Amino acid sequence: MNLPRFRFGRPFPDSALWIVPTVLVCAGLMFRSHLPRKPGAGLMGPTIDLRRVIVPTDVVRIEEQSSQMLELVTDEWILWLTPIERGRVEGQLSSERQMVRRLPGSREEVLQDRGSPVVHRFLYGTKGPSCADSVRYVVSFNNGSGWAFVFGVPRHAGAPFDVTPFDKVLLSLRLAEKPRPEFEVPPAWLAYQSRRANGSAIAKFVVNPEAPLQLGRDKALDRDWSLFSDADFRRGGRQLAPDLVEFYAKPTAPVSLRLDVWLDTQPTDRRESVFDATLDLDDGKLSIQGFDERFHVSMPPGHYNVSITRVNAGEESDLILTHGEYFQRDDLERYEIFLNRRRSD
Repeated sequence: MNLPRFRFGRPFPDSALWIVPTVLVCAGLMFRSHLPRKPGAGLMGPTIDLRRVIVPTDVVRIEEQSSQMLELVTDEWILWLTPIERGRVEGQLSSERQMVRRLPGSREEVLQDRGSPVVHRFLYGTKGPSCADSVRYVVSFNNGSGWAFVFGVPRHAGAPFDVTPFDKVLLSLRLAEKPRPEFEVPPAWLAYQSRRANGSAIAKFVVNPEAPLQLGRDKALDRDWSLFSDADFRRGGRQLAPDLVEFYAKPTAPVSLRLDVWLDTQPTDRRESVFDATLDLDDGKLSIQGFDERFHVSMPPGHYNVSITRVNAGEESDLILTHGEYFQRDDLERYEIFLNRRRSD
């Protein structure tokens, strides 16, 4: 997808106001990933556990349902729900209302059916009663006992779309009395690790490439590090410590970037080198940190040579994909990380 990029905090000029609706789509794609919190925990009050949400599965497919994320999918569109801490609800509503006032052709509406959640709908770039360039929702369940932020996109991005199917699904949601762990659907990266085949990549992730990407030990990721330099960026990365490597996606990288991790394997086809380094892992786990997301994969402790490469540069999907779908598309651009134990190990 050819969407605008905001590479490492360097945005387009203010004169490019025509990109605002598309930027909202980009924000939604990047909003997809968050650092997890414990269910119900929050700095600004309790949050709803999204495992309580009852979904009409005859209408949509549940791609992920955890305490902090609900992703609903059809062949035509994708909806993402994340909980809002109770103390942040007014701030979220105020932020959306400010955007409505500032962006031409935007409006707020409140939708509700008998027994349904209260749905605050914010349309941006409206083209009719229910057609817009972008839509965002703030949803109240059970008279405000739980709140969620919702972002929806059509699979074919870049054109105005009818939001009526989103409205119908959100109005059909109901809330169980307590979380239902038996209905939990893990995120695609965990599902992949649980059922991967022998001889395949040990892990696959989808990350936001708008910030430096780090891989190493958890404790190393938690330390503060200096900002990278232009020379670091030109080199493709830097060795921050023996147990931490940082690398940078190319400026032409897609909005969502697939990372494959390979253990004790050498690349066999043509690819572009991004950065080479070494890595010491002594705790049996590799952690990867993106913009605001952290992933993990188990692997043997040891001293590793690291080679980061890019495959299929510039090949993007015409459709917005779920992470699970992206994992299956080996024809698209992706980055591959090869970790090979040094001979002394």
